[in-house]
Amino acid sequence: MIGVLTFIITLLILVLVHEFGHFGAARWFGVAVDEFGFGFPPAIFKKRLGQTVYSFNWIPLGGFVRIRGEERTVVGPDSFSSQSPWRRAVIIVAGIVMNLAVVVFLFTIGYAVGLPQELGESLPAGARLSDVQHYIAATLPQSPADGILESGDAIVSIDGQIFASLSDLQSYIRDHANSKLDLVIKRNLEYRTVTIQPTLLKFRDQEVYGIGVSLFTTATVSYPWYKAPVEATRLTARLFSLIATTLGELVVGLFRGAPASIDVTGPVGIAVLSGKVSSLGWIYILQFVAILSLNLAFINLLPFPALDGGRLLFIFIEIIRRRPVSAELEGRIHSLGFTVLIILVVVVTYFDLKRFGGAFSGWLMSLRRLVS
Repeated sequence: MIGVLTFIITLLILVLVHEFGHFGAARWFGVAVDEFGFGFPPAIFKKRLGQTVYSFNWIPLGGFVRIRGEERTVVGPDSFSSQSPWRRAVIIVAGIVMNLAVVVFLFTIGYAVGLPQELGESLPAGARLSDVQHYIAATLPQSPADGILESGDAIVSIDGQIFASLSDLQSYIRDHANSKLDLVIKRNLEYRTVTIQPTLLKFRDQEVYGIGVSLFTTATVSYPWYKAPVEATRLTARLFSLIATTLGELVVGLFRGAPASIDVTGPVGIAVLSGKVSSLGWIYILQFVAILSLNLAFINLLPFPALDGGRLLFIFIEIIRRRPVSAELEGRIHSLGFTVLIILVVVVTYFDLKRFGGAFSGWLMSLRRLVS
């Protein structure tokens, strides 16, 4: 039940924030907004306030805005099509900016109270760590850990000692090569003790004593209130760059005939994942919503017809040509792009159902109980 509510509320907020960006920028430039819709039709009721009709609709999966003159059918001082190219570009990109602002805001809250993350390179000055945990990423076949430890296990202590850093833990294992080590591990919220003796292993053309595991460390990281927004902005920029890099590598790999190395998840997968995340706690829900908002911003920025990025592309072409592409041609291209997007959603949903079919059935049953 909580997972269903998490999914609906998340999607509603993120799409409404995006559409409010378009709405606010349009009104700032004096462009009329004919309708601001909460959810999708059919309508429950409508109310006109000033120039805009505000509608509440039965399908609570987001929202929409109808900006006057967006399809070039209406001209006038309050029409979108009558605005200068840069004003139209600002109105279009405002939705993306709002989604990015949500990401920074959520990560700021997270860093103020403590955000779980993997520890890699050194952290900025002022970072505060708590709940440090060392996890097993993988085990080496035919090693002491093989069959005893599993990926996802957390090493709580070794011989009763708790290690603040991963290097200290690894050094302890190497320094006790001739001893049996008592490891307390946490697996699926249960604690258990296992005994393992390090042995000589070959690693990167070197022989070292170890138990045959690769490890990574996580911690809850927080910052003083005045540094939290700065670090949240940096994290948003890093993740945005990571998404762009990953997509670029995927596209290059496809052109070279390499198989896709990442999984694409659609609405079904997101619905199932929202249920799983909701059981972890509110801070993980916050991270989940932030990542979804970041992905929504990135996808809309892509120069693909029917997306905000595709509309921006036509404005840039207009600036270069000093005259716009014909409304008929642009409309056809956006319609074709929308059709392709729908086909992609159907295809991704099909594979989501193959992967998450059982879990999604449970999600639908929860939704049924919610509305009944």
